Amino acid sequence: MGKDMAEFVVGRCLAAGFHSVVLTSDAAPHHPMWHTDGDWMRRVDSRITAS
Repeated sequence: MGKDMAEFVVGRCLAAGFHSVVLTSDAAPHHPMWHTDGDWMRRVDSRITAS
């Protein structure tokens, strides 16, 4: 799943009143995304925690 789709789903979940969302199963310390896309994960996470 691409990051654009993940962001779309996060937005839909927040609009539906979800209190927590997992960005993607690839966003874990043992996956490369943890090291290459930290800025993206922090940005999207800030949307979740601000809601």
